[in-house]
Amino acid sequence: IDYNHYKNIKSKYENQIDMDVQRTFRSHPLFKEKYGAGQCRLFNILVSYSNYKPEIGYCQGMSSIVAVILMYFSEEEAFMFLEKLIKKNKLESLFDKKLSKLNLLLQVQKMVFEEEIPKINSHFEKESILSTLYSTSWYLTLFTRFKLNLCLRIWDLFIFYDFSILIYLVVAILKYFENEILNFEGEVLIEFVSKIEIFEIDVDRLFGILQKMIDCNKIEKIRILLDLK
Repeated sequence: IDYNHYKNIKSKYENQIDMDVQRTFRSHPLFKEKYGAGQCRLFNILVSYSNYKPEIGYCQGMSSIVAVILMYFSEEEAFMFLEKLIKKNKLESLFDKKLSKLNLLLQVQKMVFEEEIPKINSHFEKESILSTLYSTSWYLTLFTRFKLNLCLRIWDLFIFYDFSILIYLVVAILKYFENEILNFEGEVLIEFVSKIEIFEIDVDRLFGILQKMIDCNKIEKIRILLDLK
């Protein structure tokens, strides 16, 4: 892939990308300075990818995903990593203009909810809590909405396994807050669930919940359902 070629083509998404770059990880030293080196690299990669994959173009959650990658790689390396990450996990249909994989993802998530957290699932149905209130944005941003220390631990698992593990991460997060979720109703529950990512989470405790829940057979089943085989 000729990164410089795609970087130097004007993209129709440049205005949207520029706006999103300005609000991405602004507390992180790399992206703190407006139009500084970090923001410029982030802008370049997003423009390049929108030109490289016009059928995807640019999806809002991609800005924070690339920002995390840029914390560890040079500009061109980060672009290559993004391309491989999307290809390996077949995320093209998650980020395309119709978000076409999202419906399948949420169907599989519902099935896992019924098996793993039936009480929370029933409570959500009773209170009309939809996935669009919380997990949709988590998937589209690959959990970069959470605090960075948790996000990086999630990415360790994500890279080791693949996208299938993220469904169980959603389950583990909800199970972590099970007492609060089951005790809240109405607008209080809606507000709590929609802001879960801002609350303090003990990473080791969360991953302990996850570890007790997953096994190779479960992951393999999700891979098949999500067409990751």
